[in-house]
Amino acid sequence: MPPIIFRTALTLFCLHVMFISEMQAYLSLQTNTTDTQVTTQPAATVRPGNDNIPPAEKNLDMRPGTAEYPVMQAVRLHPGEPVVLDGFLSDPAWRNTPVATRFTQRFPHDGQPATEKTEVRILYTDHAIYVGIMAYDSAPDSIMAPLFRRDGNLPSDWVYVSFDSYNDRRTAFTFAVNPRGVQKDILVYNDTNEDVLWDAVWEAKTQILDNGWSAEMRIPLSQLRFSADLDELEWGINFQR
Repeated sequence: MPPIIFRTALTLFCLHVMFISEMQAYLSLQTNTTDTQVTTQPAATVRPGNDNIPPAEKNLDMRPGTAEYPVMQAVRLHPGEPVVLDGFLSDPAWRNTPVATRFTQRFPHDGQPATEKTEVRILYTDHAIYVGIMAYDSAPDSIMAPLFRRDGNLPSDWVYVSFDSYNDRRTAFTFAVNPRGVQKDILVYNDTNEDVLWDAVWEAKTQILDNGWSAEMRIPLSQLRFSADLDELEWGINFQR
């Protein structure tokens, strides 16, 4: 599987969005690997000064990005480094993966800082993409977490990830999960049309915690459409909550 470069779409994938990334141009997740270990390259001009980082975040590889150069790196898993899909982001691979954060609102105050903190991590193998999301909540007792059928539309908290694997800025394979593990998937085509009857085969696990809730997704590459003949793949991506 060649390295995958991700860029954020501008507002294409804003489906029921409470925030999108502040990285308004594109988000590049790059991986540099060898046969024996996974290494990451520092991303230029994207890490804020230490004075602006809360103490709890100073030991994390935070990649908030900028509109001018929004870059972070994904990590490619190698054999012997599995991710246990249980909803907890406790596997060593997650701890060593750069964090996308500092998201901004789409509604009600477009472009303003999100009122709740969210962190997203991306891993991949030759067979699947793993998405890890921590949705912090200052009022965890108010998390909306109903249990209902897949693709349902009851009021609920959600986290979404959308892949434009065609890289045409008009198509998206969208995967969402609520705090109870209810899954939803949507195919976006021709920019604004949605096929809610599209059902992919993928997995998700969630956990409701005392400071919010977390989600892990495993999305087989077979559920996406892309050309595997290239040395490097460039896809669009967007995160939503």
